[in-house]
Amino acid sequence: MIELYLFNEGYASCVYGIDSYINQLVNFLSKKRTLSLTLFLSQCYDVKEYTIKKKRRYGIIFVFGIVSVNNQFYKNIWLLIRAALSVSDFHSLIFYFNYPQEFPLLLLINFFSKCIIIFVVHYVLLLSIEIL
Repeated sequence: MIELYLFNEGYASCVYGIDSYINQLVNFLSKKRTLSLTLFLSQCYDVKEYTIKKKRRYGIIFVFGIVSVNNQFYKNIWLLIRAALSVSDFHSLIFYFNYPQEFPLLLLINFFSKCIIIFVVHYVLLLSIEIL
């Protein structure tokens, strides 16, 4: 079975509209029988440290925290995810990132495991350039 970890941020997803995209992915992917889906939500201010919940078709990991440049934060997140993994074969793992601030975590996961990593760019701030 394939394990998919889908990353989302509590506050930023609402501001940028990525939440609708993530909800559509969860609705579609949670119906696949050959896939174990876990939604990883960071910046959840209503949990103390972290909370793991199991819904009918997928799991959710809620993590309090402000994404920072502190690498210890990302190391702790990786240890939390590593403890939740149920597969021993890293080739059946997929990590699906949606935010550039998660890049340090992406690098850690890539360093410690041989898995599939998907990184989606949802928006890019383009500066207007005058053409002479």
